[in-house]
Amino acid sequence: MANTAEKIWDDAKDTISKLHRENPGYELILTGHSLGAGAATLLNILLHKNDREKVDGRPVRCFAYSPPPVFAGKFATQASEACINYIHNTDVVPFLFVDSVRRIFAALHAVEESNLSTWIRCLVLWGSTEVINLPTLLRVESALHDPLPAKEGAPELLIPAHTNVWMRSVASNLPRDLDTLEDDDLAAEFNHSLPSDFVLADSTKLARMGISRAPCTTCDS
Repeated sequence: MANTAEKIWDDAKDTISKLHRENPGYELILTGHSLGAGAATLLNILLHKNDREKVDGRPVRCFAYSPPPVFAGKFATQASEACINYIHNTDVVPFLFVDSVRRIFAALHAVEESNLSTWIRCLVLWGSTEVINLPTLLRVESALHDPLPAKEGAPELLIPAHTNVWMRSVASNLPRDLDTLEDDDLAAEFNHSLPSDFVLADSTKLARMGISRAPCTTCDS
């Protein structure tokens, strides 16, 4: 995806430079959806390097729509502040990276080792945790959420965006740790002032949720 971002710029930079010369007051807006959004967020970082010299210092902003996590480590503050990501409901792509997939396989392995019937296994995979005994449940929970041994090529990636606008039908039921505000009273007041189906979350907290936790918060039960 990083190669794609670089290729996009190689193919488009001459045209963009020409348009900037013809329109001196304009800024550059990057956008994309899913894999295209991942490329857009990486291109946003690329164009913010060295004080945006690649775009003659022009302002650059990025609006991403459900990109996969594509960046490991601490990303540039200037680039991240210029990027807003939007996630729709239960879209799994923003939680999909190698480390989170490893957790899913670990959970499946834990279920396999529990000698459950085929029907019970299906219920477990669909989220019906009440049908299994506590020791099995704890093994699956541990597989999903405990730290995994480090593995080369499987880092915990983030979406390099300053803010993630999560459009959810059950925003009022989401866990408190998604709130960007620390004070509970302020956070409650802040969420109350938002439309009921929007939640703001930072990229680090989304990465900690992974694939398994994200769908669970959408349940109406």
